[in-house]
Amino acid sequence: MLTVIAAMEQELTCLRRALKSCRTEPVNMQVIGIGRERARSSISKILNSRQWHDGDRLLMLGFAGGLDPVLKC
Repeated sequence: MLTVIAAMEQELTCLRRALKSCRTEPVNMQVIGIGRERARSSISKILNSRQWHDGDRLLMLGFAGGLDPVLKC
């Protein structure tokens, strides 16, 4: 199974919409919160959970400051 994580819901919104119209394997999407410690803690919990199996995949998405109108893409 694919697990997609992001710090904020806004980072997953378009992906959730796109996957509704596609027939794909199930995708687990989780909002983990902002910051290095939250990312580290959440990823550790995911990888150590009983639901994680060999062959599963983890993808982390993020805007990397893209919400700040002062910054240019």
